[in-house]
Amino acid sequence: MARGNHLADELTKPQVYNVTKAEQLHALHHLSSRFLRKLCHITREQARAIVKNCPSCAPLLPVPHIGVNPRGLMPNDLWQMDVTHVPSFGKSSYVHVTIDTFSHYAVASAL
Repeated sequence: MARGNHLADELTKPQVYNVTKAEQLHALHHLSSRFLRKLCHITREQARAIVKNCPSCAPLLPVPHIGVNPRGLMPNDLWQMDVTHVPSFGKSSYVHVTIDTFSHYAVASAL
């Protein structure tokens, strides 16, 4: 049992050293998570956590895509609307578009 524990301790020491080394490298050079992972032999999650916790790099990270554009489960369940400006239309230069997200039925009118 003690031999197994010693072996487990020895196998985890390099990983802790590599995470510490990765944190130091990122603090100095602001390396990407992909490069940190390859250079320091750490997991993807560890590398991403290092970059995400950096106060200089966190504001520059891309916004995660949380969900998808919703779709209605039946006709007339969910509609989406938009108004856009089309200067070439002259006096009625705004277009109002409404779309049923289930059937993709679109209604457009000039304003």
